[in-house]
Amino acid sequence: MALNILEVIDVAEGGDKVDEGFTKCLNNWQALSAELLPGYMRRSQFTWVTGGTTLTVGGGIYEVNGTLARITSSLTTTAHGLTANGVYIYLYIDYSAIPATGIIDNTDLIWSLTGPTWSHTKLGWYNGNDRCIFGEYCVSNLMEEFEHFGNKVLFGDDINILNAAAIAASFTDVAAVKFPTFSIMFPVAVRWTWVDTECTLAWRTNGSASAAGAAIAVSDANIGPNASPTHLDIITDTSGIIEMLETGASTNTCTMDQLGFYLPDGM
Repeated sequence: MALNILEVIDVAEGGDKVDEGFTKCLNNWQALSAELLPGYMRRSQFTWVTGGTTLTVGGGIYEVNGTLARITSSLTTTAHGLTANGVYIYLYIDYSAIPATGIIDNTDLIWSLTGPTWSHTKLGWYNGNDRCIFGEYCVSNLMEEFEHFGNKVLFGDDINILNAAAIAASFTDVAAVKFPTFSIMFPVAVRWTWVDTECTLAWRTNGSASAAGAAIAVSDANIGPNASPTHLDIITDTSGIIEMLETGASTNTCTMDQLGFYLPDGM
């Protein structure tokens, strides 16, 4: 690779030679950028489309296994032929389809039921050489409605994880959130409802050694069964599980709804 992007250009020539020179300059600049910026990205804006089989992908830049892929217009992509119920589907840039210009269109985006893993060498979320740029939860082959801004994705309808469940007086695993393979951080709403005892509800990441965890809410007879939900972010283990406890023996109940998920660094 020529690190000096001008050294291959004969500035004394004209006509086609100038065009050739600029093409070489562009190609070398793309190669240089990809070499110096592994994992580089400017995240696209993702938008759910009515019907639940399609979304739009706004402008963005992703370095994919040494090649810069650029999205320079709003692309529409449809998850063709995927059978997905209660699981996530994943959107990738197809490395083998990136054109010489680096500007990709919707034919260069592919969907898969296979989730990505983090590559320490490519500095991104990959399946083979294809870089994952988004994922979405599906029910009955339709993508759940969502809103996306920055690294946060919120579902149109909350997903219930716990419903009026009893919580033990020692840290115990609770039901897993609906998690994509690339995320362990989720926004949730928790309602801790008083029945007979005033006490505190706390949580910790599954497997943590924390003795007290982090307090979520206190049940109180003065509030009774009409407690407002507490909104917070939780960090789970890689199976989407946290642990909870209550600080006293009671028949108080916990309801937890998942509000969405977070996109991690590198996606």
